Amino acid sequence: MAAARRCRLPTAPLRPAYPPAARTLRRHSRTLLLALLPPLCRGGACEPWCSQYTCDQPRCAACVDGCGRPFSPPPPPPRPPSAPHSPAVPLNTVGVRRADYWTDGEKIFTNALTGAAQQLRLKGASWFGLEGDPCYPGGATQAAIADNMAFLREHRFNAVRVPLALDAVLAAAAGGRAACQGPDGLFYTFNPDFSGLGYMEMLGLLVRHARDHGILVMLDVHVDRAGVWPDAGRAGLEGRRRLLAGWARLAARFCDAEEYWNVFAADLKNEPHGMYWGPGEGAAYPPHERWDALAAAVGNEVHRACPRWLVFVEGVGHCMVEVAEAHDDLPHPCAAPSAAGQDVAVPTWWGENLQAALEYPVALASRQKLVYSPHVYGPSVYPQPYFWQPDFPANLPPIWRAQWAHISRRRAFPVVIGEWGGRYTGADKVWQDAFVGFLADPRNAIAGSFYWAINPNSADTGGLLSAWGGGGGGAGRPEAAKLQMLSVLAATYVPTATTLPPLHPSPAASPAPPAARAPLAPPARAGGAPPPPPPPAGEAREARPSPRASASPPARPPPSGRTGRAHSAVLLLALRSAVGLLLVAALCEAWRLRRRCPRRRQRLPTDDDGGAQESVPSCEQPRHMRASSASTAVKAGGPSEVARAGYSY
Repeated sequence: MAAARRCRLPTAPLRPAYPPAARTLRRHSRTLLLALLPPLCRGGACEPWCSQYTCDQPRCAACVDGCGRPFSPPPPPPRPPSAPHSPAVPLNTVGVRRADYWTDGEKIFTNALTGAAQQLRLKGASWFGLEGDPCYPGGATQAAIADNMAFLREHRFNAVRVPLALDAVLAAAAGGRAACQGPDGLFYTFNPDFSGLGYMEMLGLLVRHARDHGILVMLDVHVDRAGVWPDAGRAGLEGRRRLLAGWARLAARFCDAEEYWNVFAADLKNEPHGMYWGPGEGAAYPPHERWDALAAAVGNEVHRACPRWLVFVEGVGHCMVEVAEAHDDLPHPCAAPSAAGQDVAVPTWWGENLQAALEYPVALASRQKLVYSPHVYGPSVYPQPYFWQPDFPANLPPIWRAQWAHISRRRAFPVVIGEWGGRYTGADKVWQDAFVGFLADPRNAIAGSFYWAINPNSADTGGLLSAWGGGGGGAGRPEAAKLQMLSVLAATYVPTATTLPPLHPSPAASPAPPAARAPLAPPARAGGAPPPPPPPAGEAREARPSPRASASPPARPPPSGRTGRAHSAVLLLALRSAVGLLLVAALCEAWRLRRRCPRRRQRLPTDDDGGAQESVPSCEQPRHMRASSASTAVKAGGPSEVARAGYSY
């Protein structure tokens, strides 16, 4: 009877017979695919009916509770917006206006040199004379101003700091003649173009000479009255009014981005050592002598007239009120320190103390215009106690970090040393060698410095020249040892002639700088070969092409064979990726179709009466019913009937 029932089964095409090893491999591959498809196609699942006994089911692959799987980590927070590329240019006009200068962290940037934003490293020197009495540029009676500018250019300086007298600025702004101006005959021999000029016109001509030699200019209100130095280092109520008025006139006069693009900064007040930084209480701290507050007011006044300039702010002194009598336990007696939270055990130069600058920064309206500018000197100026300690000069870096280098090392604001220098002999040579090494160390992130000074007649420091030129012309006798010591400092190349770009320069219209020029800060050469010597000063001024001379960049060269092979490799990789994605999509679709339970009816063996049993979709049956149906089929006809019925595990 069993044989008869088997004969009445409907015929079905037999599946090809596979060897046992192939069937095992096929079964394992299918199991692996079913395990991998759910997370690939829908990121894993955990159906409501899943329990600890169904953890191995594909639809329970993402279940955690009862399955011994670790909880999934929380989704990561949304990614913050990408940081702006350095230099950071806010939504205002910083970095967009012509010949602009701004800061980003510890760095200084400008678009005045090539039309595009680039970092500016300063290697400068002070050139005093206009703050004196008589007030004219130093050396103007003994050498041509142009020759001294060429000397700075030849030795790779890119900036000068010009000290000024506030009373002369105010007198000239009012239409009068500065009382400090000497007779015009001073300039007849070497500088006839200066004859007959007023104070502001003379300053403007000096700036244009610097511009023609690729030299940037920082203006410095050095003294309140011409020829009177040192002073009390204070401002007072009247001094505050005069300082605001003087800087308003200077900024309005020299802000023209066409004619005076090389004027880049305002050094607000030289060495305010009689003022204090941060909040102070008591009679020792009059409100109008708080330097960080006054610097903010003056700096904002400068930016009302000339928003493209940087504002340089010097530090304060050591002490507002000293202890009346020195004590052995007070090596630096001070009853009222000059800065909030100051470490009075560290001696301070006039203008060096910036210990409170991070806690109480100068509140400029534009933070990206602020530069801190301390003054630092060595043994030839004053014998500070730390110069004679046994660990000199190794004891110097901690002092510099405490006073001002902590600002740049924390990437908060740029630091540019406004004055430093000395005779460069004996202990002073040791000090200067250590200091220039500190400036050149990238860990300290110093943005530049101004050496005091080019003038040879500075009593306590000397200068970059041992004597002014004269007679046969030229810039005079250089101090070769100092120039060699300073040669390690980097400086950004400043072109000698510049046609300012449009307000919104197009990247495609910004040609590369000409390869013929010798950069001030050349890149390292392979093999340690030294860079080529700079061209003579005359040649550096002649026929140096402007970086903006051409209207468009050179034509793009055709792709080489290597480029073609690279393109082929990219196309092949893209093709392989597309095929892989299509394969994954097909597998995902097959998995979804399988899970939708197509109504493929299962044919069961007939009953004893010869009638066919009611067929039901096997996928609609619960798991226990499908198992019982399978066992019935096995009992009815054995494994062959099960195979023909379409079961698979």
